[in-house]
Amino acid sequence: MHSVLSPRLKLHAYRVHDSIEAASVVARHPDDGAANIKRLAGHLLVAAAFCFLAVATSVCTPLENEVTVYMLSCGGDQVDDVCYGKEKTYPPFTYKVSVDQHSVSYWTMADPGMRRELSVCAVHDTNSWLCQWNSDEVPKTRFGMVSGKYVEIATWITDTTHRSPYQVPRWRWWLARLHEQLP
Repeated sequence: MHSVLSPRLKLHAYRVHDSIEAASVVARHPDDGAANIKRLAGHLLVAAAFCFLAVATSVCTPLENEVTVYMLSCGGDQVDDVCYGKEKTYPPFTYKVSVDQHSVSYWTMADPGMRRELSVCAVHDTNSWLCQWNSDEVPKTRFGMVSGKYVEIATWITDTTHRSPYQVPRWRWWLARLHEQLP
């Protein structure tokens, strides 16, 4: 068929074919490139969000038998878990729970190298355990975790004018800590 076409028609056919092909490349390239970049950016954003959520919402520390408790106290009136005063941070305590040995060891963020052992404990799992400071016949308080929430249970008549600290999420503790550091 190419031999039948005149040289003039051959040139015109090649120009039309090349023009259409070039137009389709030009029209296709910016749209496809921008779409690919947008798609890649979207995938990276979703991956970053999942990584951030995994870190931000974690309750347990990297080992599953450890849990960190973040505590604040209120320097004013506290009504319905809202503090109307200056909040004070306590050093976070990390507890390592040994279900097999019914013991708990702990350390603070202020002194992570100094581990202490609590051997008088009743342990169900990492999020449910109670301990006392020593093996007194009648302890004044027991403390620990009940369903993932830190508790202190008074077993003896104690000072009722003292407001006990309360547990908060990690982000809330860091926000209060930042507020303490400001002049």
